[in-house]
Amino acid sequence: MLPPDQTGRAERLGHARHGRDESAAQLARSQQADAAHATALSTERWVTIVAAIRRQAEAYNAGARRVVLNVVEQSEESTVTVVAGDEGTPFLTATLEGTFICMKSRDALGIPYATEFKLRSDRDDDATAAYLLQNWMERL
Repeated sequence: MLPPDQTGRAERLGHARHGRDESAAQLARSQQADAAHATALSTERWVTIVAAIRRQAEAYNAGARRVVLNVVEQSEESTVTVVAGDEGTPFLTATLEGTFICMKSRDALGIPYATEFKLRSDRDDDATAAYLLQNWMERL
């Protein structure tokens, strides 16, 4: 049996441990709620980002004075593909995955690219669409 002063010390250490465990659990719950909220906001924005991608493609086609780019959306997968030409190459596919946009593309020379970036709250949906497409359109 431990002396009373040692028992009290062990109990205080146990209480401190319990406090740390509770704080860690509360932090984890808060982080999960924040992540779920950020994902929900990203999903809401996706619709307007795709609309902005369509506008960017239409502007490109207007500048080319012919239909060069076609936009195909797979809404159930939060995926949009922009195809240049009839044969499907070059292409750019963007997929929303949580708060990230994952892009895969192939340019006019057939060079494949893949990248991802975090959907930023300080960049509006039109600017996000332009950011997605601009480098790829420059290589068409």
